[in-house]
Amino acid sequence: MTQEFKKIGCVGVGLMGHGIAANLIAKGFEVTVIAHRNRIPIDDLVARGAREAANMKELVRASDAVVMCLADSTQVESVLLGDNGILAFRRDGLVVIDCSTGDPDTTARLWRACTDENVCLVDAPLGRTPIEAQLGTLNVIVGADDATLLRIKPVLNAFAENIFHAGPVGSAHKLKLLNNFVTLGMTTLVAEAVAICEPLGIDLELFDDLLRSGAADNLIVRRLLGGILKNDYGQLAFTIRNAAKDIGYFNSMINPYVNADMLAPHLLQTLRSVVNEGDGDELLPSLVTVNRRRHKNIR
Repeated sequence: MTQEFKKIGCVGVGLMGHGIAANLIAKGFEVTVIAHRNRIPIDDLVARGAREAANMKELVRASDAVVMCLADSTQVESVLLGDNGILAFRRDGLVVIDCSTGDPDTTARLWRACTDENVCLVDAPLGRTPIEAQLGTLNVIVGADDATLLRIKPVLNAFAENIFHAGPVGSAHKLKLLNNFVTLGMTTLVAEAVAICEPLGIDLELFDDLLRSGAADNLIVRRLLGGILKNDYGQLAFTIRNAAKDIGYFNSMINPYVNADMLAPHLLQTLRSVVNEGDGDELLPSLVTVNRRRHKNIR
């Protein structure tokens, strides 16, 4: 392997991060991981050839670059700036690739903190699902200068099918939130339509056939409605809580341009209401179940 980055530290090896790390190992990178709560993905990656670090200092010192795939910007900030975080054990020129979906304002602030310590922070949020993470065919949106993108491309190519260069640091998180507004808005809309079929006496398979034969045919319809028909919710393995988080970030980002008639604030209210009812940790297809329950409570 001739590329600059041979040793990669992976922080956050959950649904998406596990697939990233597994593909890095398969492509010949020396991968170091660190445990959080769930031992299962760590043990699996170690069995594939990864090395487990006892602490963040050990992981950083063993890595040419660090890939983070965390739940939100709060976790990213803690991992970067905490007393035992990455910057506490940095070395000059370290590259940190943040594959989380984050708040652009926080990303800009963290980039300044990293730059002050001669660490290069790149925002590289992901598109697609854990299915594609395991296959190594994710979409990656990159916020970095041209030279940095060229340097890290061999790392990204290990787990990505498509790489989109959004612009400077922070641009990728903005573009990802726009993408998630469309996809999560569509998912919520389809879930409401599916849920209302039963009280209207509409056959779900017929509805599925109709959508697939017209302009509404897309991956979300296929995975959400197809998954409901097969009782397989794992085809959209993304929690409602994470959806609400992302749409919250989106609303904060567009706040200067928002008016009361726009859809984004109402989408956030819808998702947060589901979280407040106790269903935040359910996967997105469970929005159908929530809406069906609400219909029964009304009658």
